Amino acid sequence: MQLKTLHTVALLATTLTTGLMAGLFAAFSYAVMPGLGGSSDRTFVEGMQKINASILNGWFMFCFLCGIALTALALAPTVRRCRGSSPDSCSTWPCS
Repeated sequence: MQLKTLHTVALLATTLTTGLMAGLFAAFSYAVMPGLGGSSDRTFVEGMQKINASILNGWFMFCFLCGIALTALALAPTVRRCRGSSPDSCSTWPCS
């Protein structure tokens, strides 16, 4: 697999996993937290404990950890290309 193809795949996978995590956090803050906020303190704590226990599953960890790892993988060609060169040559996107 060529380096440019690997870089493109890493960028796409990074975008997907990061977007999934952003959507999860947005839905949580727009829907779950306001709903729990209107309940009693005991219900809020119980609800948060159950959510925390159930969200730690394989899909969540895959998206969370792959988002970080794939970002580093997508960034590596840019860092390697820009190391030792003038700042002006690195101001454009690596695919140009």
